Amino acid sequence: ILKRGLTTDLSLWSWMHQTLEGQVARRNMSIVLLNDAGQSVMRFNVANAWPAKWSGPTLNAESSDIAIETLEIVHEGLTPLL
Repeated sequence: ILKRGLTTDLSLWSWMHQTLEGQVARRNMSIVLLNDAGQSVMRFNVANAWPAKWSGPTLNAESSDIAIETLEIVHEGLTPLL
């Protein structure tokens, strides 16, 4: 399950929407963990991943919380690299 602050980058949304329309696009991808300085600390290579579920933020005009989107992916292999 991947979580991030909502951005104007629609690449994850487009990937999920493509799957909802019946065109499952499996992708090899990397998940990179960054430290506070923005430097790569750890990487996970993911094989043949595809989106299974997307959840958008709960929007509340009375709150200053960051809008978080969640993408659940399914994959055929995960390899951690230090």
